[in-house]
Amino acid sequence: NNLGQAGIGKKGNVKTPVLLDLAGIVDIQCGGKFCMAMDADGNIWGWGDNESGQLLEASKGGAVTSPTLLSISGRFTKVACGGSTAFGLDAAGVLWAWGKNDYGQMGTDDVRQSSSEPVRVELPEGLEITQIHAYNAHSAVVTAEGQVYQWGRTYSGQLGNGTRPTRSLPTLACPEEAPVVEAATGSSCTYVLL
Repeated sequence: NNLGQAGIGKKGNVKTPVLLDLAGIVDIQCGGKFCMAMDADGNIWGWGDNESGQLLEASKGGAVTSPTLLSISGRFTKVACGGSTAFGLDAAGVLWAWGKNDYGQMGTDDVRQSSSEPVRVELPEGLEITQIHAYNAHSAVVTAEGQVYQWGRTYSGQLGNGTRPTRSLPTLACPEEAPVVEAATGSSCTYVLL
């Protein structure tokens, strides 16, 4: 809890569970040192580290120690958190990213250190995204057709296609293995369930 990631209003280790002042939460996502939660009305709350703008305007690059209502509330139907990068899927099925982008984990052709505003992820048109996964510096989505697209720091073979370069744009991963029904990303790996 050195950056407020426990959401209890102060820093310092927390050794027992503490109930947060949030209600009606339907989804919660945790990144490296920050969290976002969405309630049934589409309000999105964030807390923890904001050094790379992953909590948008919640603070000027510092820590947010209590759940704070974010301006993206109502804009996204699904959110996901990576190491210091965040994602939101809007009602039209468009994926957006913000936060740290030093390895292209935002999925844009413009690799930059960070963005505190949502930027559209450059995925092929017509994909229906059903899952968003992010871990540290690489990101992935699963489509309704059972395809997996990944991007970011993938030099440990996370793409599953025998290549290892880092990709700043979403790349079709393990195409011969489709359809995929579930995926999970880890530190330097990706798992898929057929």
